[in-house]
Amino acid sequence: MPLGYPHHIDTTSGTCYHVVVGVVSYAENTQAKKPKMKGVECMAMANIAGKISFHVGKKLSISHNLGKERTSPNWNKDGHINAERTPLNVVLTNTPLKDFFKETFGEAIKKYNAANEKKHPDRVTDVNKYYNDQKGKAQEAIFQMSDHDNYLKMVNEVGQQCADEIHKAYLTDIYNQWVKENPSLKVFSATIHMDETKDGAPHLHLDFIPIAESSRGLTKKLSMDGAMKQLGFIRESKQKYAETPYKQWLNTHRERVEHLAERYITVIPSEPSVVGHQQPQEWKAQECKRSAVQKITEAFALKKTIASAQAIIDNAEDIKRAAAQEAKKITDGAKVKQLKSEKCVDELKKEAEALKQEYTAIKEKINSRTDYWEKSEKRIKTKILELTKKEASIDQTVEAEVQARLSMQDFINRQKDEDVRYRRKVLEKFHDNQHTHDIPDRPQSNTQRGR
Repeated sequence: MPLGYPHHIDTTSGTCYHVVVGVVSYAENTQAKKPKMKGVECMAMANIAGKISFHVGKKLSISHNLGKERTSPNWNKDGHINAERTPLNVVLTNTPLKDFFKETFGEAIKKYNAANEKKHPDRVTDVNKYYNDQKGKAQEAIFQMSDHDNYLKMVNEVGQQCADEIHKAYLTDIYNQWVKENPSLKVFSATIHMDETKDGAPHLHLDFIPIAESSRGLTKKLSMDGAMKQLGFIRESKQKYAETPYKQWLNTHRERVEHLAERYITVIPSEPSVVGHQQPQEWKAQECKRSAVQKITEAFALKKTIASAQAIIDNAEDIKRAAAQEAKKITDGAKVKQLKSEKCVDELKKEAEALKQEYTAIKEKINSRTDYWEKSEKRIKTKILELTKKEASIDQTVEAEVQARLSMQDFINRQKDEDVRYRRKVLEKFHDNQHTHDIPDRPQSNTQRGR
């Protein structure tokens, strides 16, 4: 069992501790064997109890995990990376992702192309194209034993070197366990970070891609569902819809890494996974264990309170001065902001006054223009009325003239008709009396004829 033995409870003192017998020597791709000791003896590790952090996501950065950028301002803006401890980082394995794709899928793609190049040449592909299409599906798992406070507590009790070796041993166990238990989740990079302990603890970045064997298409392809199926995680009819094979695997692997951690610390279990409407029987045992751990932790914390109180009193003045300085910074910043805001308000008031004056001038100009246009409108209306009257008078005059001319023309037309009738009568009499009577003289034109 690497680096220690299961925890033991001293019934006389109520203290829970682990016995650590040495420091481990590491090599890349370490197998799950009993580690070699360098002969550096460690002290007993008293009551380190905490949860195991395990997260999986698609956001990963090999440059952050391995590159020289770790100490550059771009990656270390808040100074969370301690460059002096960077040489302590451990690279368990690392293959460039593109090379990993060639090694993993190269042979399968060759077979696929050979089967399709004659009948379906449009399906032919290559490793580079498959890499560009699928590289975004690479995922990263991050593991950490407990938190920053417990790491500092371990350093105080067993020393910096021994505490670091304990974390390295646990994180290396996790890597070896992953390789053994998850053959379809292929790891292409795994790095232990020992240089982010300013506000954290040593942790493992494990980058992988899910691979599945298939009888159709590519014989080996990137697929999380297929990878879960090959690991034995499938959805059963009695399970809830939300209990996907992936979630089943997450819960199972979390239990595995917690079980590994029991060799080094007292593990506070994560929340249970509920199956149907009942919890598994194993959870009842974990509940009893959790209750015992909580009682032990509370008892230990009570003993530590007295020693911690004196340290708090000693540091009270420093804390007070730091608080006063911080308060002064905040006050000064608030005063500067207030002055800036007052200046801004004055400028806005001046601008508002100038706009008000401009508005008044424009309003007066508009009012004067309004008076002018009202007077002009009255004059125009008067002219229109006069022109309308003149037009009516002209229309009456023209109508009278037209009527007079029509009356004269009617008189002339009647005279002409009368003359024509008179001529006819004369001709008739002339024909009747041409032998016995002379033709009578025609009346003068100024003589008025009777009707």
